Amino acid sequence: MKISTSPIAKRIRKLRQSKNWTQKNVAEKLFISQAAYSLIEGGQNGISVNHVIRLSKIYHTTTDFILIGKTIPVYIKINLDYHHLIFK
Repeated sequence: MKISTSPIAKRIRKLRQSKNWTQKNVAEKLFISQAAYSLIEGGQNGISVNHVIRLSKIYHTTTDFILIGKTIPVYIKINLDYHHLIFK
């Protein structure tokens, strides 16, 4: 599935520039050519869901930020009951 929108292209360009990386650097991390990445970042080609996921990991951000420009907070409540743990 390909997603093609100019705002996404602008966000991934800004993310790349914030790291002072070249398009070639990012393309190698995505296992695609620099030319293919250039088309994605230029908004002329769509971006696959897998690439959005990989970019979120590379840039330590959420897929929500890449796709819609917002980070939606997720709260996880962890309840550990140590009384039930038995170590032998």
